[in-house]
Amino acid sequence: MSQGIFANRFYLVAIFLYGLTSIAGFYLVSPYCSLDYPYYAEQWQAFIDGKNPYSVSHNTYAIGHSLLGILYYLDHNLPRYLFLFAWLWAASFIFHKFVKTNPPQILEYLLFIFFYLNPIFWVTVSICANNDAIVAPLVLLALAFRRDKPYLGMAILVVAGMTKIYPLALIPLYALNKGQLNIKLLLAGFILTAIIAAIVYIFYGPLSFNPFIGATFRNPTQYSIYSSLASFFGPDILKAPGGMSISTPIVLLMLALTFFWCWINNYCYLSSCLLGSIAIMAFYALIYQHHYLILFLIFTFWYVIYLPHNQHRNWQILTPFILLTLVHIIVRAQLFFGDFIDFPWNAYIFNYTGIFFFALCIWLLYAVISFLQKINLREWEIQSQ
Repeated sequence: MSQGIFANRFYLVAIFLYGLTSIAGFYLVSPYCSLDYPYYAEQWQAFIDGKNPYSVSHNTYAIGHSLLGILYYLDHNLPRYLFLFAWLWAASFIFHKFVKTNPPQILEYLLFIFFYLNPIFWVTVSICANNDAIVAPLVLLALAFRRDKPYLGMAILVVAGMTKIYPLALIPLYALNKGQLNIKLLLAGFILTAIIAAIVYIFYGPLSFNPFIGATFRNPTQYSIYSSLASFFGPDILKAPGGMSISTPIVLLMLALTFFWCWINNYCYLSSCLLGSIAIMAFYALIYQHHYLILFLIFTFWYVIYLPHNQHRNWQILTPFILLTLVHIIVRAQLFFGDFIDFPWNAYIFNYTGIFFFALCIWLLYAVISFLQKINLREWEIQSQ
C-alpha cells in the first residue's frame, strides 16, 4: 500500500516538475531561439502560399511536416505547442507505465528523473522546438498499439515517417515479432507509404523526393562517426561513386543485419525497433542531437516493459545509456559556451564527438543484445503492456 502511495506521488511530482520546466523554457527562452524553426516556417509559408514546399532551401522533411503549415497559418506558435504537448504526453505515458512495474526501487525513480529532467529534452523540445518532438511520440504511440491494433500502429508509424523520413526504416522491424514476419502488416506499411508518396509526387513533382535522397549527398554532422573519420583522413573517404555518402548503404546494411538477427533470435517487435534505432544513430551520417529523442523514448519504454523481468537491475544496460545522455549534455554545453569562450578543448571535442557517440551506441547495442540473450524473453512472456 505504501509502495503504491509513493509511486502515485512520484508520478504526480515528476510530471509536474517536467511540465513546469518545459513550459517555463517554452515561454521564457524559446522566443529568443532560432535554429531550425525558421526553416520550418519557410517551408510552411510556401505551403500556405500554394507554392511547392520542396523548392524551399533546407527542406528535408516529408509531407506530414508540410501539413503542419495549417497550424502555422492559424497561429505561428501552434506547431510549437503541438511539439511540446506531444512530448509531454510521451513522458507522461512512460511515467505511468513505470510506476505500475513490480515494484521499482528508489534507484529506478532517480534514474527516471535523470532521463526526463535533463537539458537535452528541455533544449530540444521546449526551447528549439525541433520537429522530432512530434515524430518520436508518434513512434512511441505506434509501439503502444502494436500488440492489440497493429495496423493502426503501422499507419501511425508511416505518418511519423512521412513527417521525418528515418522512422520508415523501422517498418520491417515493426512487422517482426517472435521470429514471425507479418507479411500483411509489412505490405500495409510499404503500400501506405507508396500511396502517400505518389499523391505528393502528383502535386509537387520530382522535388518531393528530396527528403528521401537529399540527405545522401550532404556532409556528416558532428555527432556522426563519419565526421571524425573525415577530420582525420579527409572528406573523400566518405564518398561513394557518384558523390553519394557511404553512410546510406552502410546504415541500410546494418538495418538488414539487425532485422535478420532479431528474426533468428525471436525478439519481440519492441526489442527489434530498439536495436534498429540504435543502429540508425550509430551508422547514419546526418545524426543530430534531436534525432536521439526517438532512441531515448524507445529505450525507456523498453526498459519499463522489461523491468519486472530484470531481477538484478542490470547496470550493463543502464551504464552506456546514462553515459550517452551525459555526453549529450557535455556536447550541448560546449556548443553553447564555445560561441562565447574559446576553450582549448573545443577542437578536441568537435573532432572526437562522433567517436564518443558511436562507441556508446555500439556499447548500448551490445548491452541490450546481451541482456536479451541472457533472459531469453519472448513477447508472450511480457505482461506489462
